[in-house]
Amino acid sequence: ESLAEYTYNSKGQVQTETSYNTNSYGDEVSTTKSYKYGWEETTYVDMLNHNLLTAIIEEKVVVTNGNTSTTTQCGVTTWRNDWMGNNSTAACWAVGKAYVWDGTTASSDFEYGSYSGSSEPTTGWVKLKDIISRNSNGLETESTDVDQSPSTIIYDKNHHFSIAQFINADASQIYYTGFESYEDLSALNISSTPTNYDSTQAKTGQRSLKFSMGNTLSLYLSPNTINQVYILGVWVKNDGGTGYVDCYLQEDSSQGVYNSLIINTRGVWKFQLFKIDFSAANVTN
Repeated sequence: ESLAEYTYNSKGQVQTETSYNTNSYGDEVSTTKSYKYGWEETTYVDMLNHNLLTAIIEEKVVVTNGNTSTTTQCGVTTWRNDWMGNNSTAACWAVGKAYVWDGTTASSDFEYGSYSGSSEPTTGWVKLKDIISRNSNGLETESTDVDQSPSTIIYDKNHHFSIAQFINADASQIYYTGFESYEDLSALNISSTPTNYDSTQAKTGQRSLKFSMGNTLSLYLSPNTINQVYILGVWVKNDGGTGYVDCYLQEDSSQGVYNSLIINTRGVWKFQLFKIDFSAANVTN
């Protein structure tokens, strides 16, 4: 037979849930899962002023057999309020990092006051995720995982909806556009005036960018790592026209590191992938 009981905090939220069982030796064994809410932690008490009551920052499991209690699991989530809000003075409470206790330290108590910012615990905890940046609406834009591999999310020009996500690339190494009206296209340099967006032709979405003879499209990126291979992918539809993909270093045509012909797709949409090896240029950041 199994029994369960619950305790609640002053806000009526579940604080602990305990199940009782009898093992094969006839001993009663209890398993207690406890929850800690952000507003209960002194470091995050300001959450109360913003009615952020449901954020769970810690979940811990303790197994008790007789007089012996053992913590078998503990996961924590840190929060920060120094993200940029909707204006320069707004405080934006949001998740910062996630950790799991690895059992190598005697205590599974996490020091939120010490490790909610840039400092890291030296022992006892494995960092599962670190959110590096958020946009003006508080949405996650860049993060790293347990292996320190970066991920980046691109949003629409109003910073509300995600339109592309990149794995194993930070914000300095990526760019995406579908030439849609809801995107921020300010980084693109298009030679044609006016820009010829074609709403009658689109592989996905509602429009594409149409080129005439002599038109060019350019983009300047400043990746934090140059000596590696980058991938450029593009959907193309043409019928006999000739185009090229050229890559240069430091906007200097004498430092060209890549040149490739865009194939004739004979009037159908085709995806073309270009492998650009900047390391072959023998340059440093």
